[in-house]
This record gives sequence, structure tokens and C-alpha cells, in this order.
Amino acid sequence: MNIRLANKFDQPFLLDVLKNYQQQIDLPETSLNLSIVVKEEYISKLFQHILLGAGLALIAEKDNKAVGILLALCNGNVWDPEVKTLNHLLLWVEPNARTSSAAMRLLRAYNEHGNKMIAENKIKMFSITKAYHLKKLNLEKMGFKKAEETWCIGL
Repeated sequence: MNIRLANKFDQPFLLDVLKNYQQQIDLPETSLNLSIVVKEEYISKLFQHILLGAGLALIAEKDNKAVGILLALCNGNVWDPEVKTLNHLLLWVEPNARTSSAAMRLLRAYNEHGNKMIAENKIKMFSITKAYHLKKLNLEKMGFKKAEETWCIGL
């Protein structure tokens, strides 16, 4: 298993991942009126934005084939836009690779890159959202501290 930074040639894999995510994770926010297919232009722009330095995109590969992805985006804090944070957007491992170490390796690489960005004063913190499909991950064991919970109406 190899973890590497994503590049522009990984965009087709990202689009496939998002289509699979939309089909397999039954969340209302992934099945809005417009499908991922319709939003490809937006997603392409977001991915290019991340690749140009506005975040982090990591790919897990097995036998030179992409099997997982972690995306994160740098944002200014809502109360102080000069305080930058790196916020996890997506962690996905293909179903046929879920018994591998791909997810843990992606998370370890995320930690390494996040800590490096803190040391370089590019960000003040980095976070991960623990959606219900990630409930088995022990994020505390990886150094994360619970900062808040998100509760929703309308799902």
C-alpha cells in the first residue's frame, strides 16, 4: 500500500469515488436534486483548487491502482479569517480494499501533513469529521480531540 499526493490525473478516480459514495452512503446531502454527474464541473474546480494549494488530496494505491482518497480544504475561521484550518472533506476506500490498511495509512498521512502545515504556520489546526460510516475509527488514538458534535434537522 502506497500513499501519495494526488495529481490532476486522479480526477477521474475522484469523480468515480463521489458517484460510489453517493450510491453507497445513503445521506440526503449526497442525493440532492442534482446528481454528482451534473456537478462534475464544480467538483473539478474544487479538486484543482485543492491541488493548487488550497488543501490536501491524498491517494492510497495498491498495485499502482488508486483504492482510496482523503480530501481536505483550508479555510479561514468564521470568526477570524486569518486563522486557517485544514478541514477534512472526504475519506473513502473502495469496498474491495476496506480490509487493507488504506484508511489508516491515509489518516496517518493526513496527520503528518497537518502537523507539518502547523509547524510551517500555514494552519493553526486540522480536523476530521467523524461521519457515521467512520464510527469504527478511533480518532483519539490518532491524537484527535473531540471539539464539537454536529446535529442536523432535515436529513
